[in-house]
Amino acid sequence: MLRSRITIGFHRLGIVLAVPLVVLALGLAVFEWENPSGPLTTQLPKGVLAYSFANNEPDTATQQVIDEQRAAGLNLPNNFMLVGLAGKTIGQDGVKWHQFELWDGREIGIATDDKTKLGDIARKFLLNEKINQHRYTDKDNIEIDTVPVKFLNWLDQALPEPSPWLVNTHQWTWPLIALSLAALIYIAMWALGWVISGFSRAST
Repeated sequence: MLRSRITIGFHRLGIVLAVPLVVLALGLAVFEWENPSGPLTTQLPKGVLAYSFANNEPDTATQQVIDEQRAAGLNLPNNFMLVGLAGKTIGQDGVKWHQFELWDGREIGIATDDKTKLGDIARKFLLNEKINQHRYTDKDNIEIDTVPVKFLNWLDQALPEPSPWLVNTHQWTWPLIALSLAALIYIAMWALGWVISGFSRAST
């Protein structure tokens, strides 16, 4: 009878000590799921526009853009230039503008109804900045292939850090540590109860 009580007592003690750690592990896991804190990784959205120069050596301006993207942390194939993502059409000052999100997070407006030209114009926008050694602002009058291009909002010229297509991965280290400690404590209490129960049986 005493042996049974000792075993049950340590079993319950193990549960009491382990449950708070299990709750903590679950809380940490939920927080990590909603707010990833792991290393940055490249996550390109569906429909993103890019150019590959696998069979050709990219020119100087293109290479500068590629180098800038790699320096920003984007994991892209060799000789691969990311341009951006075409968005919706909006009206401003009596003109229809196609919104286009560049790879670095800036957003430009392109005044053309030909959606097939969006990627090429955006690419030339990026290349012209390198060729002219000047990053465009909302003060510039920009025209590419006779098509007006501009920042539709002065905030759109801001460079977010990091690139919007660099996202944090999930880091499960701390939830796993808390869960492992809970399991270790429970097993330790159960084992201690089993050992003490054995001594109690021997003494009787």
